[in-house]
Amino acid sequence: MEHFEIGACFKSYNELMDKLKEYCNSTNTKFTTKDSRLITDEFATAKESFVYSELKLICVFGRQTKFKTGDRKRKMRNLKIKKTECPAYFRIRLIHSGVALQVVALNINHNHPLEKFEEKPQIEEIPKTKRKKLSNEKQVSSLKLEIKSEDDSLSSDDVQASELIEVFIEPDEAINPETRVEFSFRGFCAPVFTVFEEKSPNDLIDKYAEYLLFNGIQGVLVNDAMGEGMSMSVSERKLVTERWAKAVKATDQHLMVQIGGCPLPDVLELTEHAENNGVDSLLCLPEMFFKPSNSKQLIDYLTIVCEAAPKTPVLYHHIPAYTGVNINMAQVLDEVSEKIPNFCGLVYTSNDLEGGVAALEAREKKYVVFFGEEKLLTGAFLMGFDSAILPSLNMFPQYIMDISHAIKKSKISEARKIQEELLTRCSVINKFGSLVPAMKVAMNILSPVNVGLARSPLKNLTDDEMSELEQKLEDCKSK
Repeated sequence: MEHFEIGACFKSYNELMDKLKEYCNSTNTKFTTKDSRLITDEFATAKESFVYSELKLICVFGRQTKFKTGDRKRKMRNLKIKKTECPAYFRIRLIHSGVALQVVALNINHNHPLEKFEEKPQIEEIPKTKRKKLSNEKQVSSLKLEIKSEDDSLSSDDVQASELIEVFIEPDEAINPETRVEFSFRGFCAPVFTVFEEKSPNDLIDKYAEYLLFNGIQGVLVNDAMGEGMSMSVSERKLVTERWAKAVKATDQHLMVQIGGCPLPDVLELTEHAENNGVDSLLCLPEMFFKPSNSKQLIDYLTIVCEAAPKTPVLYHHIPAYTGVNINMAQVLDEVSEKIPNFCGLVYTSNDLEGGVAALEAREKKYVVFFGEEKLLTGAFLMGFDSAILPSLNMFPQYIMDISHAIKKSKISEARKIQEELLTRCSVINKFGSLVPAMKVAMNILSPVNVGLARSPLKNLTDDEMSELEQKLEDCKSK
């Protein structure tokens, strides 16, 4: 434990993580980041390799989700532990004006067994026998489980008949690996604007896709809030999907289609239509009127939607500022596992970065999580996010790409500087009323693609406001 005792020092963040990995392997423990503070002006002379001025590492069993009354409690893997959170932690700080990271406080007393997880017992499949179909026409699997006693030397022949049980598992309780839908796309996806002008060029969407691809954007999201999907009829949303499906065939970009924000029958109709048109993935909002109040209700809704497009990856959009639904996403991902074969992750648009990191780490990072907040982008990349869906990718794609590259090279100061420049420009746009109308005008000013104006009920900018926005964006270039 020489590397993790009070006073122990590390020359870089990477060295800290390497030593932590060694410590965890030798003690059968696992720690994760709970709180962290990036290097500020107070440590301006510190090397960028330190990354943080302070961080707290806690046992993974110390981050239990807080539940509202009535919510189903989360299962903590297969390990029995006390209901209270594990108190084990390490607190590390940057000392002496940025000379080293030092352990300044710790607690290594865990309240659960420190044992490696044992592999689940093997399940022996018995020969298939003819069995009448159930009345509800569900297919079931027949398995024979062998219950072993403390004497592992017993063979199946020695076990009494009463110790052999036959279990029938319904499909929604266990997913056949052959039916699971894979989702491999990672990177940046632009939520594109919808052009409503009848006189717009027929090839406008083709040029839009080419513009994004030229700027390094490999994915597009259509019909979401930026695309004013909720201001369109079902037939209009279908038409937009069809046009983008045709456009991305030439650019080979990933096409994600948002199918929520309307009554459930319409959601299912849009879902089936999108799958029939060969889209790459679907993005689903929660039920907007009968809003889910806990993870089970949300999962039940997602199950209905996912069944309408069984061959297409489906993601959930966590955007509580718009939907009013703020359910713990780490809990949802933990509970949905092995239930929906084509549910693959979520888009996380929230200022609660800690909640986003918990979702990212859920089920050992089994699910993809796209980040959706510009103001926290540097911190999100530092905490492990590698994919994002951001409105500013339409106007400022290079800024976001540069932030990502700087983080990968551990150039934290450079990443912070680029993010400040990005947020300055976003702030200029946000001051002009409703977000979508202002962003559409900015898109028309800053890019070769004219996306027109927003549709009612959104209020568009006046001519004077458009001129003022153009001047302010021009002023940003000279700074």
